[in-house]
Amino acid sequence: MNILWVSHLVPFPLKAGVCLRSYFLLKKLSQNHDIDLVMLNQPLLQDTGGQQSQLKTSIEHMDKFTNVKHVQDIKTYEGKFPRVIFLLTCLLSINGYTGAWLKSSILRARVRQLLAENSYDVIHLDTISLHFLYDLLADHKVVLDHHNVESDMMMRRSKKESNIFKSIYFLIEAFKIRRLEKKFCSISDLNITCSILDRQRLLEVASTADIVSIPNAIELCRLSTTYLERRNKSRLSFIGTMNWYPNIEAVEFILDNLALPLSQSNSNITIDIVGAHATKPIVKKSKIHNNVNLHGFVDDLSEIQSETIIFICPIKDGGGTKLKILEAMSMGIPVIADPVACEGIAVEDRNNVYFASTAEEYLEGLDLLLSNDELRVSIGRGGAELIEKNYTVDVVGVKLLNTYQGLAVNVRN
Repeated sequence: MNILWVSHLVPFPLKAGVCLRSYFLLKKLSQNHDIDLVMLNQPLLQDTGGQQSQLKTSIEHMDKFTNVKHVQDIKTYEGKFPRVIFLLTCLLSINGYTGAWLKSSILRARVRQLLAENSYDVIHLDTISLHFLYDLLADHKVVLDHHNVESDMMMRRSKKESNIFKSIYFLIEAFKIRRLEKKFCSISDLNITCSILDRQRLLEVASTADIVSIPNAIELCRLSTTYLERRNKSRLSFIGTMNWYPNIEAVEFILDNLALPLSQSNSNITIDIVGAHATKPIVKKSKIHNNVNLHGFVDDLSEIQSETIIFICPIKDGGGTKLKILEAMSMGIPVIADPVACEGIAVEDRNNVYFASTAEEYLEGLDLLLSNDELRVSIGRGGAELIEKNYTVDVVGVKLLNTYQGLAVNVRN
């Protein structure tokens, strides 16, 4: 098949979960199909923390297995005042922020041109926010990808927000997104979600939509039991880009609730927090604790991951599946996480993950895992086995290719 893929980001480098998912899908599909790629560039995803932008390198990398046809910067609203004006404008619009932040006449013109010059069997749109292209695609098969169920995620954000004005804004936005999902999921030939749970959530919005779950996937890294038992018993870690609000909340939870008690109970414990774009409050709080190492973007995580005894993931919001958890499990690293962080992953408490929600539960769980080698190794091994069975690139890739092959049959018929 010939596929036109419109992406709301440049998927390389692999510095965030959203990049990893898009990159994996593109790489697998390119093995069997020809892909013309249109990308919107989110500058923060190309910023590796003060280093020179590597956009050119990223484009060249993607062009090795796709045909890069267009790259365009997303319009940003620098400064507090322009951004507030934009948000107020979105509040008054029918489609809200999610429906407006990617809208571009330049992108529409380029897609229109590509459709006129080429014959495509399938058009893949990487987010509901690209809905403004649908009127150009009436004669094509359309696949709509959902990294999250955006309306559900925004609704949960509204319920958690303590600021009443922000809560109302998020609630209004959730209903606007729900309207977009109901309309465009139903007219898409296929919708793809990250998990069965997200599929169920989306069906509640668009009951007639054709939806299939294609899980996030990673390469499995096998570590022997001996290695697990020998690894440093004092290094904990959290990895995640910190311009995403669920990650910000998770890091603040670690700094506010876990860092000091851990230092008092075990002076050898260190916490490595890895990810670009740390907020000023996070930077300030991290300096208070001698046992916290705040890293920016780290190109090669192997050293930190190889020395991590437990991965902490107190994420309480967001959708999709957390690739950071899949990665840790694939390396046999025991994961202690909030049940919300594990949504969409077929984990079992005390078998392949350790569940915790409150600070007390995290501290109790960390103490148990650090002192009980047998339990720690068992959970780590269970996680690696789960990944190998259900979430490797090879396993998930077969489902992805079969799904598109089914579309190919429909196209020919």
